[in-house]
Amino acid sequence: MSNLFKFFQVLAIFVFYYIVIVECSRSTLGRTFFIAKESLNNSITSDTLNAGSLLRCARACKSKESTCSSVYFYEKTGICSLNTGYINVKLTETQSLSTNVQYMELRDGGCKGLLQMGRLTSGEVTYSENGKSITVFCDVHGDHGYSFISKAAISSLTPLDYVCQYKQEVMLRVLRPGGTQGESVLKQLHQYQAVYNLSFFLNRYDGYNKPLNPLQPYFYLAFLPSSMAHVQGTIQGYNANGLDFNFTSSDGNPNSYFIFFAGNQRFNVSRLYNTTMINGWITAALDVSTDRYLPTTNQTDKGYFMPFEVHFGGSGGLMMSNMITHVVGAAVGCRFAKDISSQLLFWPIIYQLCLECSCH
Repeated sequence: MSNLFKFFQVLAIFVFYYIVIVECSRSTLGRTFFIAKESLNNSITSDTLNAGSLLRCARACKSKESTCSSVYFYEKTGICSLNTGYINVKLTETQSLSTNVQYMELRDGGCKGLLQMGRLTSGEVTYSENGKSITVFCDVHGDHGYSFISKAAISSLTPLDYVCQYKQEVMLRVLRPGGTQGESVLKQLHQYQAVYNLSFFLNRYDGYNKPLNPLQPYFYLAFLPSSMAHVQGTIQGYNANGLDFNFTSSDGNPNSYFIFFAGNQRFNVSRLYNTTMINGWITAALDVSTDRYLPTTNQTDKGYFMPFEVHFGGSGGLMMSNMITHVVGAAVGCRFAKDISSQLLFWPIIYQLCLECSCH
């Protein structure tokens, strides 16, 4: 009986320390993937060493934070490659154990990373991304929140998926002429929420309609893809703060987007086709308490509030911010939330062990 007890004791310790390493690696250091060798981009590798474990490999990268952004770890040889950039790995990429290469992205984590570790209150955060400083405003609501992307950061977010992982909703904040701020949580119309996610792009619009003012850098928020939006007679639009704002497409124009411009260029096209639908996200916006206000500035290349273009169908409406007077600009906030694993009862113990093993 005593031998059996010792066996389970050792097994429990092994499982516990395995969880510690996984939690430290995935929650604190960054996303980890098992990837196929053909997915590797060796042009970003700056140095190699014999690390022996993924954790030691990650520590080596963290010690060179200014030049190291990600690592490859070859399980069979223990070799670690330190990389100056990232590769394009989808969140849905297979994590099959049949491959012996692990890829880890090491990032300061922005809003989600800080919330995960219990270190976050609402306010501005600056972190490193591909050797560039990224400034976001973390708007915290308990176990989740919204990362508002500064104008200066729009051109530096690569890949955008790291900040905008959650594709079911987005927060839009409006700045009114009197200086007050309002906010709307935007989703797909109720009838499409189980079918289509929102899509987010920087300076492109894959599968969606071209903007009238493609002035880079810009953030493209898309609803229905062109393949669906071009169908006449379909109900289209968006949901703002729980209310559907919709129209029936009468002309097959496949526009279904919001665009936010981070540059200082003047619009090439200035039009306004005002409808109740196109104004819905503004009229439904809830007042924001002053302690949660986004910083405002007179400097055109800084701050969070941007000029915008909103276009739905032909009959849905068209709005360009330079053609209206009831809103000065709009800001984009991508939702973040704690991972389920971080809410386990043993997380405080894991966190303390992470601190002691200096894995963050």
